[in-house]
Amino acid sequence: MAILFIPLVYHKANIDLISLFKARFVHLGGSNSLARWAVAATGSRILRVMRQQRQKRAAGIVITRDAAHGTEVLLLRAYRNWDLPKGRLEDDETPLQGALREVREETGLSVLEFAWGEQSMDTEPYAGGKIVRFFLARTQGAIVSLPINPELGRPEHHEFRWLSFPAALQLTVPRLQRILRWAATETGVVLGPNVS
Repeated sequence: MAILFIPLVYHKANIDLISLFKARFVHLGGSNSLARWAVAATGSRILRVMRQQRQKRAAGIVITRDAAHGTEVLLLRAYRNWDLPKGRLEDDETPLQGALREVREETGLSVLEFAWGEQSMDTEPYAGGKIVRFFLARTQGAIVSLPINPELGRPEHHEFRWLSFPAALQLTVPRLQRILRWAATETGVVLGPNVS
């Protein structure tokens, strides 16, 4: 008996691919136990690909503006969580392209100045392997809107605030605090010793 290898391409319906492979293998004269082994091997390969893809690529931008009392940073709130503008990358996007698209979609801001270059900082993996690459930019336009997301039928966020870095650090989770501290250092904002 010849062993037939069918290359499988992972997509959302991988369970159907495994069932199809098993049925096709048995139909071509393979034994059911060998088919189970082939499905197990193929299934583990698919799971490995799924784990790799689970490390989701996302990007965002720490957006600052100059205010009368110093530099402010933009935070967005969804439910009880304060966050920076960010989102998943589309397949053909670079992190910077995706970050710019997400900022425009989530805030309406489209004119940003990358005064500190295109340097970036990544978060640690969280939420099942998600890693977000954050860039740093400044805006002169303080008009932020929360556009309706066509897929949701509502804005992605409930509120936005321009805050000082110390105030932003008080509202965010540790993975974002690390990003905000980096951004504060890059922009020349000195965080006092009492800032947690």
